[in-house]
Amino acid sequence: MSASSATLLALAAGLALVGCGSEKINPADSGATTSSSGSGGAGAGGAGGSSSSGPVTRVVEERNPWGGPVGNLLVDGDFEFSIVLEGSSPQSGWLVFVPGGQGYLQGETGGLCKSGLRCGKIQTGALLFGRATSALNAPMVASLWAKPAEGEGCNVIDHYYIYCSFQGLQLPVPAVSETPDADGWCQYRGQIPPQSQSICAIIEMPVQVGLATTALVDAATLLPDTTASTQNIRGFEPAPAARRERLREVSKKVRERMPLGGDVPFRGRPLRRD
Repeated sequence: MSASSATLLALAAGLALVGCGSEKINPADSGATTSSSGSGGAGAGGAGGSSSSGPVTRVVEERNPWGGPVGNLLVDGDFEFSIVLEGSSPQSGWLVFVPGGQGYLQGETGGLCKSGLRCGKIQTGALLFGRATSALNAPMVASLWAKPAEGEGCNVIDHYYIYCSFQGLQLPVPAVSETPDADGWCQYRGQIPPQSQSICAIIEMPVQVGLATTALVDAATLLPDTTASTQNIRGFEPAPAARRERLREVSKKVRERMPLGGDVPFRGRPLRRD
């Protein structure tokens, strides 16, 4: 190595040491506490840790973009893969229907959501149809989180399950509370008895006189509950007449999207609609 090259290397090393020496790192104290962000189990902690470090300047959250929990019987419970650009027509877990036809699922991102990196947005008059299945010979627990507009109650959202064959029956999933929690979110939770066929989720924001609003929806789950007693689980209930008519319209649109939506012959035997 020449003398000039050695001199340049020594100068570069000296500059690097000066640069590193000017950077200050302020790690959290060993006694710092971590608070739960309430966002799908994500942890959050204030920068600087203890109160002696000064005011919190940022909050860091860890979120899983791949959905969860494991065993969710909904195809896209966290809405990550159903939010598409208008005009696209993918095979997605949630289909949106608005007065007059099919719509597109709008979304929000990041800290506005309950979990993950994205969540859905529903508007007045819209209905979301979510594909799911059923646990084998076991009751299930259904849950959904929704965040209505500021000042609105949890009653702006109707959440229930129907047979994926649109048999006209429904099982409501009631709100845990009539008012949102401190973060503005409502949880809907209910038990579903064992089923012999697939069930699908409905999230609806019915039209109310004088009310035009939006809400975020996220963290929908349908999980097997093998430890639950079936004695106190409600059975499916007949849907109101207006809702039956709406579901008939949605059923027609859903079947139009299905490549095998009708009784298509296969090796001499018709395929069943279920």
